[in-house]
Amino acid sequence: MRVFELALIIVNLIALILGPRNKSSKTILLGLTGLHWIALALHGAIEGFRYQMMFSYIFVILFTIYALARAAFKFPESKILKILKGFAIVLSVLSLALTCLLAYALPVFKLPKLTGSYDVGIQYVDLTDVKRLEPFLQGSAKKRELAVKIYYPASKDKAKPYAAYFHDSPELIKTFTAAYGMPDFMFSHLRLVQTHTQEGLPISDKQARYPVIFFSHGAGTNMEVHTSQCEDLASHGYIVVAVNHTYVSSATELSGGIVTDRDATVNFDQGDPREIVARIMADDVGSVIDKLVEMNTGTTDSIFAGKLDLGQIGVIGHSLGGAAAYDLALNDSRIKAVVNLDGSVYTVPKDKNRIDLS
Repeated sequence: MRVFELALIIVNLIALILGPRNKSSKTILLGLTGLHWIALALHGAIEGFRYQMMFSYIFVILFTIYALARAAFKFPESKILKILKGFAIVLSVLSLALTCLLAYALPVFKLPKLTGSYDVGIQYVDLTDVKRLEPFLQGSAKKRELAVKIYYPASKDKAKPYAAYFHDSPELIKTFTAAYGMPDFMFSHLRLVQTHTQEGLPISDKQARYPVIFFSHGAGTNMEVHTSQCEDLASHGYIVVAVNHTYVSSATELSGGIVTDRDATVNFDQGDPREIVARIMADDVGSVIDKLVEMNTGTTDSIFAGKLDLGQIGVIGHSLGGAAAYDLALNDSRIKAVVNLDGSVYTVPKDKNRIDLS
């Protein structure tokens, strides 16, 4: 739990102990009410509200009503009132216990600290491969469109805020969550997670050029899931290009809206579908490399002009993305290194000399 969440729960518990006592004065009741609203305001302003703390928020409102009523009116002692008070206390204890459980089980976590010496900037780019039709849409004349997130070594700027997880997009989080058959609000708190990256930073001038690493996610996931790995690599002096493979990802945020893997209309019924999809993903990375060449030469306006060492390109992929990375590394001479994280192998090299078992 975060600091002000814990503070709010502690004030809730103190109020639960002192509030129901008949000997509690108006000053104590109103003081506890004030503490509640101060803790609530600080929590909301600094940390942000989230549904896991809902019962704590409700407790603040109900205790305020109770305290104001006790301060304004004198209630006669009766058996029914004692029963109602006891029921309210038990219900409050159970509700606050559930609040603590939810806040612990679904935390606003902190990403691991960067282990490199560079600050990290990010830039989101939508790219269209005019040479390829969209392979996941049956009979479509639409060109293949990709969302790309570029992490890069940057110059520090304390004035810029750190970027939120999942591009600070509630809709992206909802779509991502729904892909796993869960209520779309379940992971809404992810928007409160802060990354170690900042948008709009100038690229660092500590090096003339930076080697490039591509990152491909697995099927049914999203490039944002690998934020920690990517930003840490960038902190060590790499430009990391995370590719969100449209219709393979559970949710892809494009300029025209969010599309999902459930929106694909093609059924790959010849051969192994995973092999076909891995090949498409490898082609995606290959097309993004072509776009980086344009950025690097200045053909396309970019902050990365002259900053990309395209003679030093590596590829990392997870699961099906690992299969795609392996495929690309074997069959594209521009790739100098590859890491396949838990991915199968569906291809053989066109050039047998690309295999190095040393």
